[in-house]
Amino acid sequence: MKITLLLLLSLITLAPNFSFLTHAHDYTLKFIDIGQGDAVIIRTPTNCTMVVDGGPLNNLTDQIHKHLPATENKIDLMVLSHPHLDHMGGLIQLLNRYKVEHLFTTGVMYESSFYTEFINRTKNTKVTYPKTNQTYNLCGIEIKVIYPIESLIGQTLKNVNDASIVLQLKIKDTKIYLSGDAEHEAEEEILGLNINLDADIMKAGHHGSRTSNSIEILNKVSPDYLIIQSGKGNSYNHPHYETIDKANQINAKVLRNDVEGTITFFF
Repeated sequence: MKITLLLLLSLITLAPNFSFLTHAHDYTLKFIDIGQGDAVIIRTPTNCTMVVDGGPLNNLTDQIHKHLPATENKIDLMVLSHPHLDHMGGLIQLLNRYKVEHLFTTGVMYESSFYTEFINRTKNTKVTYPKTNQTYNLCGIEIKVIYPIESLIGQTLKNVNDASIVLQLKIKDTKIYLSGDAEHEAEEEILGLNINLDADIMKAGHHGSRTSNSIEILNKVSPDYLIIQSGKGNSYNHPHYETIDKANQINAKVLRNDVEGTITFFF
């Protein structure tokens, strides 16, 4: 596994466009410092863009120029893991600026005016409702769907976090596990599938909450890096100390947006 890791919090101070001045022909994976929320952007050498969640309202659109070229006008694949505003808000606003070619979403029922707006704005977008073991390829990014197991279209769940799309990506020889906000119930179902979850990089579930990130799922994924997307001084006290402790137990290096800022990997 050959990975270059940059912590852009310090680099931006030295060179505002550093990420575009170097590694021009690499795949770029960015866990955006979006505050209390999730936002992941992947760029390929052929200028394909994949966005997984968009954080809360305003935050992503306020800083998108740091992460995508000014000339870019499309997003090849947008993924809404689940319809909570701290994952969806920025995506709604991206839809005003970019043409989205393809959307992954679950179709789960959830009462929210913002979710209704999101659905309305993607009516003319190609939509896929992914399920376990389906595979896709986007410009060399291999995408394997881990969860949900069955269609959630039109279903109402008591805990919509457990409606999260969970993905295992492969870029060159590096695997990335994106957990959404999947909590223990979903994690147990995933473990019951008895499929390979190995990944070099894992985005912690639910911003590093104790309600996600069981030791069993962490052992199964066995990441070298555990990325925690949480906002500085957030009211939930994310990440919880239990998650940090479990990461230490499996010898995973913890990287946090609230400490490091935006976290970038080049492949």
